[in-house]
Amino acid sequence: MDFTLSTKRPEEDFTGLSDHFIIRMYEFIRDQVAADAAAGTRLVGIPARHRADSLLAEINRRGLYCRPIDWPPLSVKGEPS
Repeated sequence: MDFTLSTKRPEEDFTGLSDHFIIRMYEFIRDQVAADAAAGTRLVGIPARHRADSLLAEINRRGLYCRPIDWPPLSVKGEPS
């Protein structure tokens, strides 16, 4: 039996979710990124970015429009941005 972890994430299933709900989930992540930037913190990390990428792909697949998230550059604490 193979117990190694795959680096490939499973495809997310958005069937059954309304267009409005998917856009709201994406906008919620955008709001959190903006709040982090305003506070000078980083609480929203890589998993949220992957989730946002999946949501944006679904938004595009459905032919909807949503302004992309303006992600701040990743930096290591103590290093200049």
